[in-house]
Amino acid sequence: MKWLLSMLGISGNKRKSDQRLAVDASFLSVTTHSDQLHCEWKIRAESTLMIKRDFGSALFIRIKDISGDHSISSKTIQVSLRQSQTSIELPSRSGKLLVELGYQLGLNFMTLEYQVLDFGPKKISPAHYADWFAKESPNIHEEIYKLATRGRRLGGSEMIRKE
Repeated sequence: MKWLLSMLGISGNKRKSDQRLAVDASFLSVTTHSDQLHCEWKIRAESTLMIKRDFGSALFIRIKDISGDHSISSKTIQVSLRQSQTSIELPSRSGKLLVELGYQLGLNFMTLEYQVLDFGPKKISPAHYADWFAKESPNIHEEIYKLATRGRRLGGSEMIRKE
């Protein structure tokens, strides 16, 4: 019976390779607290050494809007390789956000770990239409002329000759 369970991978004894994978595994966990994203991560030792050696120890968290409305908004924050957590201001409480942990390779962003956050349908508040001329005075031209001349006569049509 023990032989059958070990073949199926159900045995209670974990193999050394399984234990090593658990230790070397990397992850990114993102949770929301009020208007903050709390990011916690771990990256593999090999990835850490490569980033230190080849990429100037620069690790980044990138937040992208992936709601599907052709938005290209994103935010990138540099974090230290010694860090394992940070809090970032939540850019939006609606739509889908892709949170990525990675490094820069030239102009490209190389993702090590990622998580998608779904806040439901994207809510876009319509722009408030400001009609600046809605309360325009019926004598607007006369008022502007008086402001411009400051009561001085310019010798134009306002001069009426009395004969």
